This record gives sequence, C-alpha cells and structure tokens, in this order.
Amino acid sequence: MLDPIKKFLDRHALNYRCASVVGHSVEEILKAATKEKSHLIVMGTRGHGLAGRALIGSIAQRVVADCDIPVLLVK
Repeated sequence: MLDPIKKFLDRHALNYRCASVVGHSVEEILKAATKEKSHLIVMGTRGHGLAGRALIGSIAQRVVADCDIPVLLVK
C-alpha cells in the first residue's frame, strides 16, 4: 500500500521514515511521532463525512486535536 508513496518520495530525494505499529491507533501514532522526533505527520482521511464521524469517530481528527506536531490530512 505504501510502495507508490515511497517511490514518489525516493524520486524527489525527500527524507522520510515509514513505520508500522500495533495498538490503539491514536496513541500509537502520537507515540511513534514523538519517538521518531517527527516534524510532520501525514495522514489520509477516509471521507466518512459528518454522519460517519458522529458514528465511529475520526482517528485523524483526534490526532490533530492531541498532537503538538503539525499534521497534514490528505483526502
């Protein structure tokens, strides 16, 4: 799933790291970003819309709210 993104970043000589963790999504994203001393978190949104967020919550929304690191959301 990340291969096209990695190829794009490699072509543009950008510094990045990809990591995979298991656990509670928001907590693990915040812990990993802090551990890696990240300058930016890039997250995709699933586009559930208002009704979807009301029913299941939004991981991206919670990361933005709880994070001191800039977060870029990509739809």
